Amino acid sequence: MVFSVQRYEAQPTSLLHTTGFDKVYPSVLGVLRFTQPLDIPRLKTALNRLSQTVPQIFCRYEVDDNYFYPVVTDSAEIFRELTRDESPYNFPLDYQTGPQLQVFYQPIDTGYQLTFIESHIFADGAGLKQVMAYLVSLYNDPALAPKKNHQDLQAVLKNLPPTLPQAAQRSDTSGIVLNLPFPKATGASYKDAQQLIYPQEKFAALHAKAKEAGFTINDCLLTAYMRMLATYNPEADRLPLACPTDTRQFLSPEAKEELHIGNFTARYNPQPAIDVKESFTASMQKVHDEMKLLKEEYQFLQSTLTLIKNYETQTLAELRANAKKNYHVRSISYTNMSALHAATYTFAGNTLTDCFTAGAFRQVPMYQICFSTFDGRLNLVANVIGDKQQHAFAAQLLQETVDQLEQFLAE
Repeated sequence: MVFSVQRYEAQPTSLLHTTGFDKVYPSVLGVLRFTQPLDIPRLKTALNRLSQTVPQIFCRYEVDDNYFYPVVTDSAEIFRELTRDESPYNFPLDYQTGPQLQVFYQPIDTGYQLTFIESHIFADGAGLKQVMAYLVSLYNDPALAPKKNHQDLQAVLKNLPPTLPQAAQRSDTSGIVLNLPFPKATGASYKDAQQLIYPQEKFAALHAKAKEAGFTINDCLLTAYMRMLATYNPEADRLPLACPTDTRQFLSPEAKEELHIGNFTARYNPQPAIDVKESFTASMQKVHDEMKLLKEEYQFLQSTLTLIKNYETQTLAELRANAKKNYHVRSISYTNMSALHAATYTFAGNTLTDCFTAGAFRQVPMYQICFSTFDGRLNLVANVIGDKQQHAFAAQLLQETVDQLEQFLAE
């Protein structure tokens, strides 16, 4: 008798995150900080109930066939309680042999912290936000009926125009290589998440000034990051960056109410010419015009559309070759993970004091800033692998990006 093996097919876009294992291990980070301890048995039960909706969190990923296979059976195998002095970032990740989600709980100086490290092969940053929010809902309401998770990329594509403009061609690579002058390592290398909080009143003023001038807050954040990079790359005539965008925005209104935990991210490839000698507003106008053009042209589809269209007809080897051609791991990158709201991520009987999501850990001199907002303030986070001096420089780069925002407020 032959028994079928339980397995779950990954999305075509999962292949994008298997092309750069040697550069960046594909993970996503989420952190919740709160004042009161959690009921751990109740949390583990909620994690088990979460696995009924997203069984992939208990699975390993098989690169040879693009499927997830169960490898653990209980939430106790993906959950760890840590002491105050332990780092959740020290635990090894291997999504080809282990589960796609790890959760860490520990006391901190201001209360308690829950850390989520999720496989980007399985889901993107917006997917992790849904994982965390749904887990909170399952914890808060033990009688909540299981939901269905939707991973069909066609639900997005069918809401796009049938014929797309192709005027704004932007290659995922360019001849321009951006660099940051990290100091050479002299001590032991370790992982840590560098975080800088831009306060509520400053961020509100920034938002208001950008809006009054006809710019989006993303224009403003992207410009600040680009101007920081331009100070270290004066020879670059353009600043090429990959800017992820969540394609869930194109779902139907009804579908947006459902769970879509998976890889629904594509990216724009803006390449404005930034000169740090010009005003911040002049730079932002260039960024705004470039992003407006790329959005009007749906340029983000250049990184994913051929992969999705060819998924049913090409072999995995052909699809991976296509992914490597059209989607590259950038040494210097950026992402805006949007707003996180306390009401969505607060456990019953508790008070949420901080919340952010970020990307993968990057070995310096690779570098990524992840922006997100919580409680009206802006979080800037960089997940870094380096020694003490290199971490200090990574934190300095966050401050220099904020200094650029301050320059805009002063203009």
